[in-house]
Amino acid sequence: MFSATPSPPADILVREGDIIQVGTIGLKVIHTPGHSPGGMSLYLDGMVFTGDTAVYPGHNDGSTPSSTIQYERRHNPFVRG
Repeated sequence: MFSATPSPPADILVREGDIIQVGTIGLKVIHTPGHSPGGMSLYLDGMVFTGDTAVYPGHNDGSTPSSTIQYERRHNPFVRG
């Protein structure tokens, strides 16, 4: 897509609830499929790193650069849970 170089294959495969250990930090995997296959978020101590999902996405989303899980659950038809 957009003449971009494809991503390399994954080093490891993870599932919902797995912990990715980075030094002394453990990030919990949350399956959050979006517009790309294998979408996931990483949870740590009340923070969620979401990539393309919502809240604090990995890119600026125009007039709404941040959100809340509560708002997305109520107003975003793509968020289930």
